[in-house]
Amino acid sequence: MILGCDLSHWNGVTDYAKMKQAGIQFAFIKVTQGANIIDGRAALHAHGLKTQGIPYGYYHFVTDSATQPQVDNLSRFIDANGFPPLGVFIDIETKLTTIAWAALLQAFKDTYGADKIGVYCGWNSWNILGNPPDPGVTKWVANYKYHNAVYWKPSNYRETIEKCKTLNPVTPNNWAGWQYWQFTGEWLPVPSLGYPPRRLTLIFIPVTWPTFTRRHPPRWMSALPN
Repeated sequence: MILGCDLSHWNGVTDYAKMKQAGIQFAFIKVTQGANIIDGRAALHAHGLKTQGIPYGYYHFVTDSATQPQVDNLSRFIDANGFPPLGVFIDIETKLTTIAWAALLQAFKDTYGADKIGVYCGWNSWNILGNPPDPGVTKWVANYKYHNAVYWKPSNYRETIEKCKTLNPVTPNNWAGWQYWQFTGEWLPVPSLGYPPRRLTLIFIPVTWPTFTRRHPPRWMSALPN
């Protein structure tokens, strides 16, 4: 299993060496939002992770159907800070028409290449889009409940990890597999980082599971630790 996290201005992490010691092996950084917002800690997170040799990706939070302004906003950040080892993700939590969603996805594919982008989405957000076809890119799914029956808020985050090893997330309709599972919306405490003020939303890739081979690992997966 490879354990990662989601970083943005909400996280006060500044000691990336301690984050690495706590078992975090990759991260996704929120870098941009809409047409002109840049996350205030994005560049700091990218530099800190790079310094520690922790693979990372970027994500852009979609706010509306305006295609080129959002692509341009992310591109400006990439021009200034470099392209991330784990690619870029489109964070879909805003209601769009299926036509607008398809146009947005295509614009990001045309700009960066289909093998270098991904989609972050939960089951409900995908339903709001009208259950479009599988996007054909790397998929990062947010699913905090398993069959609407289990919801975890343990004080020890490793307890959650052990439970999740035996499960699969509920994915959006029409998705053919997944690569990343964000398994909790809680900011679980990681003791070695001196929490709470700094907490992490955790993500993992079940690379040791026999069923992982059906989940279409992206070509850049080699950037991740073994």
